[in-house]
Amino acid sequence: MNLQGQIDYWVGNAKDDMVTSELLINNNRLLHGLFWCHLTIEKSLKAHVAIAPKNPQPALVK
Repeated sequence: MNLQGQIDYWVGNAKDDMVTSELLINNNRLLHGLFWCHLTIEKSLKAHVAIAPKNPQPALVK
C-alpha cells in the first residue's frame, strides 16, 4: 500500500469510528462512546504519523 493509501485507510476508519462514537454517546452509552472516541483519535494520529516527515527539524530551544 502506498503512502496515500495508508492515509486514506486511517482517515476513513477514523471517520467511521467517529460516527459510531456519536451514535453511542447520543444513546447514553457514554463509556462505550468514549472508547470509540479513543479509537478515532488513535487512528487520526496514525494518519498524521504517516504524513509527518521522517527526519523532523531539530528543536530550536533545548
